[in-house]
Amino acid sequence: MDSDKDSRFIPVNDTCNMLEMTLSFPEQLEEAYQIAEKQELIKINHIPSSIATIGMGGSGICGNIVATSAIENIKMPVFSFRDYTVPEYIDDKCLVFAISYSGNTIETLTSLKALLDRSLRNIITISSGGILEQVSQKFNLPHIKIPAGRPPRASLGYLLIPIIVSLGKLGLFNRYEDTIKEVIKEVEALRTDVNADIPVENNIAKDVAIQIKGKLPIVYGTGEAMGVVAERWAGQFQENAKVLTFNRTFPELCHNQAIGWEDASGIADKCVVISLEGEWEKGAKVEQRGALLDIVKGKGIPVLHINITGDGGLPAIIRAIYLGDFISIYLSALNNVDPCSIGGINSVKERIAPYIDKLNLLS
Repeated sequence: MDSDKDSRFIPVNDTCNMLEMTLSFPEQLEEAYQIAEKQELIKINHIPSSIATIGMGGSGICGNIVATSAIENIKMPVFSFRDYTVPEYIDDKCLVFAISYSGNTIETLTSLKALLDRSLRNIITISSGGILEQVSQKFNLPHIKIPAGRPPRASLGYLLIPIIVSLGKLGLFNRYEDTIKEVIKEVEALRTDVNADIPVENNIAKDVAIQIKGKLPIVYGTGEAMGVVAERWAGQFQENAKVLTFNRTFPELCHNQAIGWEDASGIADKCVVISLEGEWEKGAKVEQRGALLDIVKGKGIPVLHINITGDGGLPAIIRAIYLGDFISIYLSALNNVDPCSIGGINSVKERIAPYIDKLNLLS
């Protein structure tokens, strides 16, 4: 291996050791499983008729992942809310997960207050501490405490696995133990293939990072499974590599963005489309995707076809997410930026911080 060449993919300014946290993701999943398993069986008033999650950013996407998994593992509706409000139809028959890595996310706390004001108590909270933990203690809500000191986006395992284990222990998530073991096996295999020691010619993560450097990535996912992966890739490219990124989902984008590409002359040389394609997808869905991508290619825009192995279940989703995490770290190195810094997010949080006190959750 040409070590000089591959050193390009190691972030020089990695103030929180994001690369190391990414490499240790399989171990994080295992630790999260152990944390959740040791939690006492959560007592709920009755078997719910639906499940809801409330959260934002790296915490909120867990709800979308669980909702996508519902097709295979959960036999009831799953709702994911990522806003300041929760609809009135979320009532005491629904099991709610309030998720905030820091425990201080204003949107999550505001939604939680609305539920508490409606006398809902079928709520499980997940955080590393913060106000969310304190509110849980005040209202005697089950709280799963996870390790602190990490960026939320580098804590997906800690945030997601406790939801799955909690549902599994309540009999609401089929084969949860086997599913988590399969997830860990998949990400361990991917780490072997794309870790920092693997040279670029044999490393799809490094190769993709090179191809999208200096471009505006547009990530397309086919169906709900790859749609949530596309969202995660876009988020990671933006937060870690500081690259503006957009994401859309097939087949919906065929009903609008197919026209949007008609006059792409001003942006064709700036864009790159990444198409996340599950090997389980067949029939009209694949033909439709191909037709749209032919339009894109006809405008001179490069399209990267990323084949995702598996059956579209949770192991395939998490493996695909993990690949995007590696790409984002390698792209941050190529862009010579700190994958840990989030100045823009912090400035927004500072502006809205006074509103948290106005919630009076602890008074």
